[in-house]
Amino acid sequence: MTKKHIHWLHEQLPLLVAQGIITSETAARIKSHYDHQEAPSSRPLALTIFAILGGVLIAGGIILLMAHNWMEFNRSTRAFISFLLVILGQAVVGYALWKDKISAAYREGSGLFAQLTFGAGMALIGQTYHLSDDLGAFTLTWMLCTLPLVYLLRASGPALIYLAGVTFWACNVHGWYDRSHPAAWWIWIALLIPYAVMEMRRNPYHPRAILLMWGLGICLAIGTGICLESGWRNLWLVIYSGMFVSLYLIGSFWQGEGTSLWQRPLTFIGGLGATILLFIMTFDHVWNHIGWVTGSGNGQEGSWAALHDVFLACITTLTSVILMVTCRRRGQSFHLGLGILPVVVTLGYLLIGSGYGSSLAGPFFIIANLYFLGFSIMTLVEGIKERQLGTVNYGMLMMAALILTRFFDSDFGFIAKGLVFIVLGSAFLGVNFFLARRKGGPTP
Repeated sequence: MTKKHIHWLHEQLPLLVAQGIITSETAARIKSHYDHQEAPSSRPLALTIFAILGGVLIAGGIILLMAHNWMEFNRSTRAFISFLLVILGQAVVGYALWKDKISAAYREGSGLFAQLTFGAGMALIGQTYHLSDDLGAFTLTWMLCTLPLVYLLRASGPALIYLAGVTFWACNVHGWYDRSHPAAWWIWIALLIPYAVMEMRRNPYHPRAILLMWGLGICLAIGTGICLESGWRNLWLVIYSGMFVSLYLIGSFWQGEGTSLWQRPLTFIGGLGATILLFIMTFDHVWNHIGWVTGSGNGQEGSWAALHDVFLACITTLTSVILMVTCRRRGQSFHLGLGILPVVVTLGYLLIGSGYGSSLAGPFFIIANLYFLGFSIMTLVEGIKERQLGTVNYGMLMMAALILTRFFDSDFGFIAKGLVFIVLGSAFLGVNFFLARRKGGPTP
């Protein structure tokens, strides 16, 4: 049972006692039972974090000790030390696999230790025998060789390092005209998806699953932009709107019962990204620069890059629509407010890009502003309904950002602008004061 459910149960127990459904003694025993379950909730997270830090520090310390006298060793000694590092890491992992019921914290620490020592061994061998100095290729080889540790140990620490490593590799690929294509990044990410799904099915609120979703969401937000190089003008609007909304809806399905933003990483990353994207679309120049002309690349490489971007736009939009239909069937109508964003963006891109840019850019600019205003009001109303100050302030912040942006686009004087600031600030304080009083908490 999550903290949200336990909090709801605490609110219901006095009512059940007052109605004579249960006795006060029974209510006290129920409360004590679930309070006992709630208390150790932070322990797995602390153990996981300290295990990850421990594995990193131990591996780093060993590497630094060897590096102190590294230049004094001959080649044979260097090679022996390099292989010894790798063997030491594998021995630690072997012990973890041999002890089947060993703690998750030890698995995390041993996995990171083995991953780092393997990378250090590779780097030392390469430095000793003057092998290729391609940092991107080295990082990718290191990550792919240590990926099995994630599945063998069920460890999210090595998974996070893997995500960072393959994304770093994508940053080092010199576009679609290099011998390596950045789109291969999707393949490397896909290799980790089965582990992510397994962890989410086991327990979506376990620290391993939460940390992994944070890493995956951040890497998707970064890596997607790295792979877009075809030059389709503002096609990234379609791609990112579909991707962010998909993350937002997936997070609401799997981790929607989380009691804090920390426990809802995909919802936070997807919702924040989609909101920022929608705000960007409230500026008219975005809609005035949409078209079908490929701006970079020639020949076969440019065609593949363009095909990649179009395919990605179709996949992300289709995925978001399927998730939106699922959301509607589940009765989660509030999520539909942001869920229709990819449909609006795709429709606008198709219509404006088909040759009606000058006549339809203006109407879609107005639609985007009305959409953003409507979603901010919807968020504000939902926050008031659920008595959630964070949601209320988020809705008011969106509304204030839109009003101020459009206000400063106009030619109003300083007095009028100052009055608007005062009105908006008063609205923030008034709503927070009202909700704080209703919740019985301290007033701001």
